[in-house]
Amino acid sequence: MEKKQLTILIIAGALIFLIGGGLGVASQLSAVRQKVRTEAFDILSSKVITSVSAYGKVTKIEGRDITLNNLGDNLSVSMPDNVKVYSFVDSSQQAAAFEDIKIGDSINATLKLLPTGGYEGLSIIIFPAS
Repeated sequence: MEKKQLTILIIAGALIFLIGGGLGVASQLSAVRQKVRTEAFDILSSKVITSVSAYGKVTKIEGRDITLNNLGDNLSVSMPDNVKVYSFVDSSQQAAAFEDIKIGDSINATLKLLPTGGYEGLSIIIFPAS
């Protein structure tokens, strides 16, 4: 009977050790991810970097919000009323209207990072259908 109890204690101890180790590793990974996010936000919100861009196919338009998809990743971007929109026609860039954007269009959106950590559109280029 003592052998059985000793085996159960050893197995229980090993399980507790493994669970504790797993939780410790998960905690460290979470801290590293948060540090990377903070550093990325600091870099992207510096006055040196004035904008970033997003590219993809338009999958949804709701009001002034556009959802882009590229290689399986989705991003929804809010566009202000004064967003500049351009379209390529016969290899030349021309001014266009926000309403010219259609689902399925490939676009490049220039974004600015907001102090809140969000982002807002600055300009859009609509690429010709391929």
